[in-house]
Amino acid sequence: MTTHPYRGPRRTVLARVLAALAATALAVIATAALPAAPAWAHNELTTAEPAPQSTLDTSPEQVVLEFVEPLNPRYTAIVVTDAAGMTVSDGQPEITGNRGAVTFAAPLAGGAYTVAYRVVSLDGHPVQGSYPFTVAGPEPAADATDAVSAPATDAPVDAASVVDDGGGGSGTLLALAGAGLALVVTVVAVGVWRARRARP
Repeated sequence: MTTHPYRGPRRTVLARVLAALAATALAVIATAALPAAPAWAHNELTTAEPAPQSTLDTSPEQVVLEFVEPLNPRYTAIVVTDAAGMTVSDGQPEITGNRGAVTFAAPLAGGAYTVAYRVVSLDGHPVQGSYPFTVAGPEPAADATDAVSAPATDAPVDAASVVDDGGGGSGTLLALAGAGLALVVTVVAVGVWRARRARP
């Protein structure tokens, strides 16, 4: 009976290659599935006026936010909405260094308000957040002409949409990892088929 002295070593090498490829594929998938670790030195909010969770006796003239790093006017959004989700802040924020401010076209009526912001760090990482404050003044009457909310936009604005980061990064990584795994499996299958055909 004819023996094939190299069949054993070939199988051993092939098994090791398969194990290494499988381990690599699993490592890629595990890394893609994990949430991205926060980078250091990201921009962050240091002070805010009105302060978070504060209750004011009268309407503030503006909302002022200060951050650790300078702000880029092109990538800075600060929006104030009322309890109905309507925008009450007036126009784009005014940026001075690491300080951003928005004003109101008219005094705010009594009620709850939310400040939502989105800025970009110097390293390009977006930073976002929101907080509430309350004006303790009375609710305006239907025909009142003073102490009313600033003109609202035509449709309610969801404050969360201002700070929405999309969340598509992890899905893209998983898709790429899956495609990579499929490619690895295909290459291994072709290698096994060729090894079998090459046996004496």
